[in-house]
Amino acid sequence: MPTLLPVTLADVRAARKRIAPYVHRTPVLTSRLIDELVGARVFFKCENFQRTGAFKARGAFSRLTLLTAEERARGVVAFSSGNHAQAVALAARELGLRATIVTEQEVPSDCLGLISDISQRKEAEFAAVQAEGLRVLAGHELQ
Repeated sequence: MPTLLPVTLADVRAARKRIAPYVHRTPVLTSRLIDELVGARVFFKCENFQRTGAFKARGAFSRLTLLTAEERARGVVAFSSGNHAQAVALAARELGLRATIVTEQEVPSDCLGLISDISQRKEAEFAAVQAEGLRVLAGHELQ
């Protein structure tokens, strides 16, 4: 189980500044109908308008902008065939980093486009990836 690190308001503000050039500012919408149905005020943060269509882009850019020069030179690897993979691929491409995306055998075609722009290894051994010295990005690191 991953160790939870305390996140401060200063951390959030610093991340916002780091990722601002790379991500969209997405709207927060409301619905009177939904409010009436649930008996409460509901707010929808529309991250579907984000680059890659999900909030994961925020985390990928945030984490990759924190890499050391040595880690940047070696590159990163992500194990995913979904939003995490797409976000890491996009962030790596824009930041000029080498990224290896390890996917499952079957990858939905809508996810494959951006992922394969960077790289794709369908079958990889974790030890081999580590031996290359790549920085492994777990999904929880992008939260």
